[in-house]
Amino acid sequence: MASMVIKIPRKPSGSSNKSQTPVQMDDQSAPKPPEQGPIPTSLIPFIDKISVVLTVSTEQDAVDIYGSLIASPLDPQVLKPAPSSSVAGYKQKAWRLVIPNLPSHRKWPHLQLGYDPASKLAQTLRIEFSPVDLGPQGMKSLHVNLISHIPDGWAYFQEQGRITMIEVTLDIEGIGMEDFHILPAQATASATYKRNGKLETLYLGKSKSNQTKIYDRGQKRISKGQGWSGPPTTRIERRLKLAKPIQLAALAGLPNPFADLKIITSAPGCPPEEEISNKAYLWSLFRDSVRVRNLNASLALLPTKKRAAYRKWLAKHSTSWWQPVDIWTHWPNVVAKSALLPNEPI
Repeated sequence: MASMVIKIPRKPSGSSNKSQTPVQMDDQSAPKPPEQGPIPTSLIPFIDKISVVLTVSTEQDAVDIYGSLIASPLDPQVLKPAPSSSVAGYKQKAWRLVIPNLPSHRKWPHLQLGYDPASKLAQTLRIEFSPVDLGPQGMKSLHVNLISHIPDGWAYFQEQGRITMIEVTLDIEGIGMEDFHILPAQATASATYKRNGKLETLYLGKSKSNQTKIYDRGQKRISKGQGWSGPPTTRIERRLKLAKPIQLAALAGLPNPFADLKIITSAPGCPPEEEISNKAYLWSLFRDSVRVRNLNASLALLPTKKRAAYRKWLAKHSTSWWQPVDIWTHWPNVVAKSALLPNEPI
């Protein structure tokens, strides 16, 4: 009797008797799952610091300002001597403007004069201060102190000054540094500062150009011995050094400094292409690198093609609460309430 051959169908390589879970592909038409993690209540920018410079416009003003600030005794209740930065061309002298409602003299406005001792003429003026620290009452004190030494006080800067540096800041309440990652523009220099292995500060860009500083506000205060009882709060500071200085009257039209900043969720899942090719371990290694270095530095270590693929995947996982366009709609009102602009009551 001839033997019967029974053929058993061969299973695909790598299969098992267990039910197979299909790989989830990146279907942009599918609804996104609800975002996990905390969501901040409101995001309103404020002016943390501003520098305004001017060239003294008339010889009479140059004579008067020199006579008031250099040739005459100064009232210590109005001006306190301060260190000056070196500027080529003119001799420099600087003071702090006394602001009674600010107990910390380090927060008093810094006024610097460039002058020619031979001709006894004032040449340049520069003032730097924090509008958010001064508030309306502090701006009034600033104007009163300036007007005793400079024609028209703050109005002189409003009319003739140019903004050379501005620091626009956001406080994100309810969000800690561990709750997100920053996906900066490509080829951005970055550095981190950690305390006890925990990320405390992230710098993007170089200090001599436009720079972003992101840090744990509570931890910074605690490290200075100031204490902190509020919720987790992340502060984002955008320090802009304007290549083309602008007038104060143009401040409301400042381009959105947060427009190119992407904030993504802290733990995006593995890219589908890594799952398909059984290389999910590469994504795990990458995430380990991010915890040690930071996202930007870890991306820089990848080959060009892999870096581009990972950036594309990460960009799809932006947080729902980070909407730079919506945030910047508050800016005109922030400027209007600052008492910085001409024709505003001081």
